[in-house]
Amino acid sequence: MIRLPQLHHDRVRLHVNGADTGLEVRCAFSWWARAWGLLGERAAGERWLPAWGMWLKPCAAVHTLGMAGPIDVVFLGRQGRVIRVVKALRPGRCAAAWGAHSVLELQPGTLHQISLKPGDRVHAGPDTA
Repeated sequence: MIRLPQLHHDRVRLHVNGADTGLEVRCAFSWWARAWGLLGERAAGERWLPAWGMWLKPCAAVHTLGMAGPIDVVFLGRQGRVIRVVKALRPGRCAAAWGAHSVLELQPGTLHQISLKPGDRVHAGPDTA
């Protein structure tokens, strides 16, 4: 029997500058989970689950090849400091940030909703659900 790798790990809640945002993301900290990313998480025409995304670590670049819609992208330094934000990265595009250690892929509009900007500090807390 072939054993498939675990693609998604725990969910965590995001905190920005010490405040709980209420946003939950899945952690993709293995090679397979990062390679798969958000592909297959949302079929064309389906809605995202509320307050949902993925945390890729380690990661300094992402692409949206094969994605059905845009995503908001946050590049984080080793200590969780926001290096760069990309709002609504469209399908078929790439984005990267020099010095990034991890990346948050979020549903479009999330960056505006939580007012996340370069210089903010992001850290994870346990999922409360």
